[in-house]
Formats: sequence, C-alpha cells, structure tokens
Amino acid sequence: AVEYSSDLYDASTVQSLFERWVRLLDEATAHPEQPLDTIDLLTTDERHDAVVEFNDTALPLPELSLGELFVRQVARTPDAPAVTDGESSLTYAELDVRADRFAGELVARGVRPGDAVAVLLRRSVEMVTTVLGLMKAGAVYVPLDVRYPAERIRHVLTETGARLLVTDDPSEPQPGAEECELIGAASIGAAETEPGGPGEVTVHPESAAYVMYTSGSSGVPKG
Repeated sequence: AVEYSSDLYDASTVQSLFERWVRLLDEATAHPEQPLDTIDLLTTDERHDAVVEFNDTALPLPELSLGELFVRQVARTPDAPAVTDGESSLTYAELDVRADRFAGELVARGVRPGDAVAVLLRRSVEMVTTVLGLMKAGAVYVPLDVRYPAERIRHVLTETGARLLVTDDPSEPQPGAEECELIGAASIGAAETEPGGPGEVTVHPESAAYVMYTSGSSGVPKG
C-alpha cells in the first residue's frame, strides 16, 4: 500500500512511481552484486517510447530559406501584428518592407551570402528587423551582448571576420569593435530610406544562419 498527498500527486503518477520502486527492489535483490545506477527503471515499452517514439520528430521541410518562408507568411497575414516591444509594433507587411530595405543596405555595403555581421542590440522591434534582414541578405548573424568584456567581443569579431556591427548608438564607441563599421539600429529600414530589397541574392536553405559562441569558461570561446 502507498500513502500519498492527493494535493500533489494523481493516482496514475503514484502507481508508476510504485511500480518502478518495486522493479528496482526486485532487480537489486536478484543481482545484489550490480551497482544501483546500472538498473533500468523503465520497462521495454517505456524505453521504446522515450528513446524512439518521442524522438521521432522528422518532418518534411520546404526547400526555402527563412526569408522566403517569411514572405509566404506575409502573403497570408499581411496586416496581422508580427512583432511588438511594448513601445512600437509592426505588421507582417511592415516588417517585411523594413527587413527588405535593411537587406538591400547590407548588399550595398558589400555584404554577400555567408558573410558574418555582428549585432549588439537591446531587445526591440529593430532587433527583429535586423535579424530578418540579415537572413534575407544571406548574412550570418553574430549575436553579441553589452555585458561581454571587450576582449571577448574582439575575439568573436576577429574569428568570424565580421566587419559590420549593428548597434543601438553608432556614435558611441564599442570597446572591442574598433575595427568594425557601426550601423545604427534607429535607421534600419526606416521609411525615410530608399525603398528596395537585396536584389538577386540567392540564399540556400542549408546555409548558416548564425554563429553562437560558448561561454569560454574553460578556455577560449568557440563558435
């Protein structure tokens, strides 16, 4: 018999825990020489579910880039809100236009598919616009954080070869990014800029989207 708090557990959960406890005791007493951590608490069916069924997540994917998939969604829901940061918001159509403008600006600055572009922005509508614009231009997004020491930023920028850095305030020097050209987030895809897009840029679905670095706590950060 098992006593349990019905406020915390339901009967099926307790039954499962009880069965596993009995299974552990049976196996431990039948083979007392084996270490406890080698005893499998799952039944054959449970292990099959956990290892095979739950991990069978393969789905057919369209042969399109992220930018192209976004354009599909724009066609479906152009006037639906796509992103908001509490201060401003953009519909799918508005976000698409701004991202296109930024992608066109990147291409005009010489960014080509596979080139790394660093981003050091607070969470905002402009940050989402920036990342989507990078995807449309085929650039590789390199996320940075204001809390990073200058040496880490310099290491990431040098290793990725990023020569452009999108930041909230381009007039303020960014320690570690002395060799980068700074682009201000406030002007990204703004209506005052010339309309346009990245032009004839081919972005393959299997292309790299971003480079994320490890903490580097046990050595040099690795991308």
